[in-house]
This record gives sequence, C-alpha cells and structure tokens, in this order.
Amino acid sequence: MEPDRAIEIVQSLSDGVGPYSGERFPSDSPYQQADTVRALHLALEGLGKLKRSTARKTGPGRPWTEDEEQELLRQFDDKIDVEEIAAKHENDLYAAMRWLYERQPQIEEKLARGHLEEGTTVLYDLSSTYYEWSHCSFAE
Repeated sequence: MEPDRAIEIVQSLSDGVGPYSGERFPSDSPYQQADTVRALHLALEGLGKLKRSTARKTGPGRPWTEDEEQELLRQFDDKIDVEEIAAKHENDLYAAMRWLYERQPQIEEKLARGHLEEGTTVLYDLSSTYYEWSHCSFAE
C-alpha cells in the first residue's frame, strides 16, 4: 500500500469517519475514544515521516550512489562542461548542493592551495543570491 493511501485511511479514521462509507462513527465507537484518536494521530505522524523518508531516497534531492559520485568526480577531473555533467546525472540541484556542502571545506582548501598565497585575505560578498557566468577560471 502506498503511504498516501494509508494516510487517507488513517486520517479518515482519526476524524471519526469511515474511510469507505464516509459515514460518521457513533459516539460509542472505539474510533471516537480519546486514546484511539491520539494513537491514530501518532500513526499519521509516522506515516508522514515514512513518506518524506521515501521521497528523499527516490525523488528529488536523493543522495547519490557511490558509483554516481565516482562518475561525477571522473567527469569533473576530465574537465567536462558542468551543464553536460548535469544532463548525464539524473539527479536534481538539491542533491548537488548537498554534495557540495558536505565537501565545502575540502573544495575551499584545494582552491586556496592552487590560487592563493599564504596570508592572503579573501573577502566574500554574500549580499547577492544570483550569479551568472559563462566561464570560471578556478574550475580549470
């Protein structure tokens, strides 16, 4: 059963309505008891977490497999255009951002070793949220 369908059924039960008949349960129904309603709400929370967890593993933003990551690194080392790399990897922007974020210190260190002298001060302008360029000399 898909989590969405399970959520619909449990939500209906917790609302005191039969999921198939659409009729309200009588006041003496076990589904109208306070502990039952609380338990159903806990079940809804768990189903929501399951749904989000499943979406992260299979949908947008899912982590890359080890093979995908190694292929990405090889393509980057081979200086393949970033747009071409992105087209080859059927993953989304958020997964790429997460991958970069996890490796940010190593990336910054490698860039600094290759382009800065010891004691150089670097200033970052973080006031803009949109960047556009056609060439990045650091990537060469």
